Amino acid sequence: MSIRPSAFLALILWPALAAQERLPEAEALLREAIAANANLPSVAFQAKHRPDTTMLRQMAAQRAGGAAPETELRGVASGDLLQVSNTTQGEELITHGRRTIAREGAGEWCLRRGRTAGGAPQLWYPDPALLFSALAQVKALPVVQRAGGSLDDRPVEILTVTLEGDAARELIFAGALPDPREGFSFSSVVLRAAGGVRVQMPKEDRVVDLAFFVDPVTRNLMRVRARVAARSQGFALAGGGAAVVQVGGGGQVLQFGGRPQPEAEEDEEAAATQPSPAFEDGLPVRKVDPAATDYAHVDVRLAEHGTAKAPELDAKARALLGLPAAR
Repeated sequence: MSIRPSAFLALILWPALAAQERLPEAEALLREAIAANANLPSVAFQAKHRPDTTMLRQMAAQRAGGAAPETELRGVASGDLLQVSNTTQGEELITHGRRTIAREGAGEWCLRRGRTAGGAPQLWYPDPALLFSALAQVKALPVVQRAGGSLDDRPVEILTVTLEGDAARELIFAGALPDPREGFSFSSVVLRAAGGVRVQMPKEDRVVDLAFFVDPVTRNLMRVRARVAARSQGFALAGGGAAVVQVGGGGQVLQFGGRPQPEAEEDEEAAATQPSPAFEDGLPVRKVDPAATDYAHVDVRLAEHGTAKAPELDAKARALLGLPAAR
């Protein structure tokens, strides 16, 4: 089975995707690993999340700064409870059922929905159970490379998957992977600037590269790397209007919408002549398009499969989460 590349893939990312051979045995191994890890009673994790968007790159260029900082997170998923510590920002959140509590440092717990304890919008954070559940719903997980490797001096098999279209969007919209647009892009600014105006979400090209590090004996997923790419496109406002955003208190003025975005031309013949991609730490090495594509990079390491302990909660935290008092 071959996969016809879109213009986005053919011209920007990985021209030789259609030429890659699928590996059925590796796909079966990956399915086994996803199913096994989805049913774990608990797991601990450490993660790194780095946005790399056109907006951040332009802001960095204007202030002569470096790349966007990497956020480090760690936590435990145990049953219905998810605890995540943002060690970079000194914040913590715990989710149980329909309730989420948050705090800053050693401060007081408070109920929050989509916000940090200080009131800022809550950005993406890892949820292993959600990730495995969402992956299990993906109809096709085409493994395009299977390689041996080691992780913490233990042998692993590294399985590489690339998803595009609806499969990629579903992982992102489910929250299993971060949306490069959320919080760090011009598009997220437009969504907020539009206010009560209905915004037509474009069905833009999105591509997800995934590298799974699998223990070949236990089938435990030891590490998951992801690179999420979204091609920058304008948002259409209901009625055909445009959103204009002023940046920096009178500096740059940005307009979104109001005119159709040009489509990239298909160049399948040129795509077919490109060499097969190289791989680095499980992910394909891609040509970066800094002017037109937003990226998000994720690296999640998993440990204590089935044995991770849920955090101890004080009386206030338990009450806010609707849990019975500790005995």
